[in-house]
Amino acid sequence: MKQPLLIADQTAELGGAQLGLLDLLPAIVREFSPLVVTPAAGPFTERLDQLGVTWTLWPLGDYGSGSKSAADVWRFSRRLPACSARLTELIRQSGARLLLANGPRAFPAAAVAARRCRIPSVWNLHLELTSTRDRRLCQTAAALARPKIVACSEACLHVFPARSFVRRHGEVLYPGVADPAVPRRNPDAVGVIGRLHPDKGQDLLLEAARLAPLGNIRFFGSTSGQTAFRQKLEKQAARLPEGSVEFRGWTDDLGAALGGLRVLVVPSRREALARVIMEAFAAGIPVVAAKSGGIPEVVRHEHNGLLVPTEDSRALAAAVRRCLDDAELRNRIVAQARRDYLARFQLDRYQNRMLAVLRDAC
Repeated sequence: MKQPLLIADQTAELGGAQLGLLDLLPAIVREFSPLVVTPAAGPFTERLDQLGVTWTLWPLGDYGSGSKSAADVWRFSRRLPACSARLTELIRQSGARLLLANGPRAFPAAAVAARRCRIPSVWNLHLELTSTRDRRLCQTAAALARPKIVACSEACLHVFPARSFVRRHGEVLYPGVADPAVPRRNPDAVGVIGRLHPDKGQDLLLEAARLAPLGNIRFFGSTSGQTAFRQKLEKQAARLPEGSVEFRGWTDDLGAALGGLRVLVVPSRREALARVIMEAFAAGIPVVAAKSGGIPEVVRHEHNGLLVPTEDSRALAAAVRRCLDDAELRNRIVAQARRDYLARFQLDRYQNRMLAVLRDAC
């Protein structure tokens, strides 16, 4: 009989952590009987339905990415008792002997519920917690529940003090991704794949395109509450040649999106680790990325990609232009990136290592 597993997720949207969990679930269901809790129905729960995974709701609330307002913090704090009570109820009803918390907003309530029910927990830390308040809350919750912490990059752990529980008990497990099916076509754009958000730095690519001719620019990603930022991008695009900038929105066909790109650009201001980098490695698309967060742990300059300083649109323009113009460089970094994908970032390797973590926690 499969062991019940409760998985607490922090959003109904499709971010990197949710896509990673969806990649893990086919392996998880071979050994566990998962029940996923999420704040609302949405794109994430639609994917759960497609996988045949049972889900239910909990009152965590919906919060945007990035920094939080004082009102957000107050609302989150007021919801914590109800959230921990809901998780406690679901643990007892399902008979779960393990709790997986997928994202730091789920950690405090998960800590209380796991401690109350005396079951082990595993936490998936997929963000750099740059706020002192957020780090202290995470450390307090970790000291209470003493979970196994799996971080997607060293950058996620290094923001915590060296002697903290999170640093001492955290393990880095880089995400693995499926090898995307990329259709054979003539790539015709430079692009960013990720939600439209200041943290993702799409405006930096448009500024780079103003400084140097980069050809067509293409953005894939939902606006998701960032209307003002979308308007800023549209104003920047209006200063470039007509028709040279496309906003494609969210796409489920990653292979087709990558297949149309000459260069994948990851100009993020804040990025624990962008899984689309590994997907580009697998697909043979050259990567130009900012030195933010955990990105330099994966992209090695002039080895499997090009790195530029964060917030430097001039350096970004030069790197993209170099990647477009230098065929020898482009072919060399693409070949090495593919080798790195095969050695470090394949999905089955990630699934097996994560299942081992869950087994050990049990």
